[in-house]
Amino acid sequence: MVRALTVPLVPFVDALPVPQRLVAAEHQGRLTICMRSSAHRFHRDLPESPIWGYDGTVPGPTIEVERGQPVTVEWRNELAGRLPVVVTLAPTATDAEGVPVQCVEGLSGGTPDPHAAALAGYTVAHLHGGLTPASYDGWTENVFAPGQPAVFHYPMDQRAALLWYHDHVMGVTRFNVYAGLAGLWIVRDARERELGLPEGPPFEVPLLIQDRNFDLDGHGRLTGRLVHKTDPEVMEAFPPFTVVNGKIWPVLDVQPATYRFRVINGSNARTYRLVLLRDGQPELDRITQIGTDQGLLGAPARVPPDGLVLASAERADLLIDFSDLVPGTQLTLHNTATAPFDGAPFPAADAAHAADLAGLLPYPQVMAIRIVPGPGTRRTIPAELATDYRPPAPEALAGAPRRAIALVERELDGEPNMLTMRELAIVDDDTGPLDGRHAPDPRPPRPVPDPLPAPDPPRDPRWRHRRPPHHRHRCARTQAGRRPRPHRRRQRTRPERHRPRQPQRDRRDRRPLHHLQRQVHVPLPHPRTRRPRHDAPLRNHARGAHALHELRHEGDVRRPVGVGRRGQLRGSPDQCRLSTTFSAPVAPARPKMSYPSMNWSRPKRCVTNRAASICRAATSRSSVGVE
Repeated sequence: MVRALTVPLVPFVDALPVPQRLVAAEHQGRLTICMRSSAHRFHRDLPESPIWGYDGTVPGPTIEVERGQPVTVEWRNELAGRLPVVVTLAPTATDAEGVPVQCVEGLSGGTPDPHAAALAGYTVAHLHGGLTPASYDGWTENVFAPGQPAVFHYPMDQRAALLWYHDHVMGVTRFNVYAGLAGLWIVRDARERELGLPEGPPFEVPLLIQDRNFDLDGHGRLTGRLVHKTDPEVMEAFPPFTVVNGKIWPVLDVQPATYRFRVINGSNARTYRLVLLRDGQPELDRITQIGTDQGLLGAPARVPPDGLVLASAERADLLIDFSDLVPGTQLTLHNTATAPFDGAPFPAADAAHAADLAGLLPYPQVMAIRIVPGPGTRRTIPAELATDYRPPAPEALAGAPRRAIALVERELDGEPNMLTMRELAIVDDDTGPLDGRHAPDPRPPRPVPDPLPAPDPPRDPRWRHRRPPHHRHRCARTQAGRRPRPHRRRQRTRPERHRPRQPQRDRRDRRPLHHLQRQVHVPLPHPRTRRPRHDAPLRNHARGAHALHELRHEGDVRRPVGVGRRGQLRGSPDQCRLSTTFSAPVAPARPKMSYPSMNWSRPKRCVTNRAASICRAATSRSSVGVE
């Protein structure tokens, strides 16, 4: 145990602020949230701190939505300047007096990280706990710069619960959330109203609990500038000051009634074990938990005897009864969890003396609750809460494998520690009943997929020059009532270098800008007339209607089959009578075609609408192309 520190700030002097409410139904389901650079005062005795906040506040407004009613939010990035947080790594884990550097204010000999100081206001909003489509989930790389908006659609087809929204940029989420980009999101439904639970102020109070640290000036006074400090032995930051709704150790005035607290741990790494005290004695019997991360429980539950444990981003829905307390009574909320939290027990009766510098917990105070005069109201808690789900029967779980998985911080030499997931196995040796070794998988092994089929034998090289005169397009015919027959291309291989057959791709994968193209049916002219042969698809040779084009492309252009040495088309003359189907850019109207004279023995140029990219027959000896 290291010596205790003197509290640098007076606790319980600032009133607990309640974030602004934004009810989506009052705005026709369309909300606008602006991310702004602003200033915020975390304590009465602190200067204002530069922050980034939703609508310029810490925390952001509390958004309230109804289940099943979609909500559209326009997130506007109006952030200015650089990251308002000093990020540093202290050179040592303790100072000259042996106090851990994360328990004290200032940089502790560290230098500001220039890379973090250069971060601009790139951001993306993520609704934590929301059932959100992938395109609106706030992926870490879908960032938008200052001055850019982003419109997200949330279906809200989920149970009533407390969610929260925060920044989610790749690699710097911890810094942006530390700067203030976080807010609460409440989903409501009819079941909660049937139970008569408190809704809205004053009897419903959201609590966003976080931890923060601040810089010092040359005289050792707190400047208010946010500091994110780590040390060589601990990879996470565990700041010493507990902040609730943007205030350090605030106080809440309540009437002698039953209040509903929507609690969330918004710290980057710290775990809280909350204990309610009155005159130094635990008052946990006043607390009833009715919900967790995803909404109401099936039945009310009592808080564990050593306190309510909340890890990072974990939520709890609590009912606290103050109806029997007289005005002037004060209760305090304390934290007894050390950091990094290892689950070590701590008696709730000693919560007032839970300060532990070795456990990076210099100040266990969280907030105070003060009873003020008012009408006394006590609510009856129903025995059944949620009715939309039932736990599985024990018979259904009889054959299910049971596993114990722990999140363990692995210590590495010369590198930052790493969090790993370990499966615990029951052992009989002297190491104890549980060990961090991996247990054997009780499930049957997965079936091994069948090997790939053997490749076709190589063709005789003597048949390489024997190729069909033409081939079909892999696209649908245009005749009514006919479906394309599956076509399998002949695989050409070489004995010394065999390439296995690749699966046939969809035609849209081979066509550029397929969403801007459509099928255009163009009948080719008869070789001995000036007019197009419209009955070509109906003749016997119509089965080769798509034979005049090969699969070579230039942009969205396709070329007919090759030309002989003397400029004549390969194949029979009947092939020139065929109609064809090809892809062309979308035009406002069907292009008008012109069909000049064409002679089989001496092909003329076939000029068509260039916007439709219709094929032409060139007089050159070397090629016949498509424009």
